[in-house]
Amino acid sequence: MRIALLVALVCCLSITPCFAQTFTLNAVSNCPGLGYTVNFGLTGPFTYHIEYVSGAWSPVADDSQFGGFAWTGKISWYQYGSGQYGSFGPTTFYTSAAGAEAAAQGVYPLTVPFSGTVSFFLEEVGPSAEVCNDNRGSVTLKFVFPVATEPTTWGRIKALYR
Repeated sequence: MRIALLVALVCCLSITPCFAQTFTLNAVSNCPGLGYTVNFGLTGPFTYHIEYVSGAWSPVADDSQFGGFAWTGKISWYQYGSGQYGSFGPTTFYTSAAGAEAAAQGVYPLTVPFSGTVSFFLEEVGPSAEVCNDNRGSVTLKFVFPVATEPTTWGRIKALYR
């Protein structure tokens, strides 16, 4: 039993973020792109599981813009080591924050090919790609258990103790 607990502790300490780490992206401060991000040092190659907990954001100052479709739940990410870039969550816009949040809820896989920094941000799509001061809202995300999976036999053995 002690060996199992020790293995579980080592696994937890060797993988960041550990278990259920929650973070929030703000539509003003975590925009328009790189340089305005929330960063995590992630170990690869792994597939991390990220839960969209709550919130939505808008790249415009009021709901009358974009024909009333002003809210989204799209989250962008970039890995510095590999140069990979992507997004998760709905790519469409909704007429309310509640609608965008409901569409975005769920758990999304994020495959990290190499160890290194992964940045999360809200990519500006408004009238000007550099103007974030008119943005509204925030999104809360959480790394969920299992934090990561790996295809190797040793990874499968370690996963039994997470």
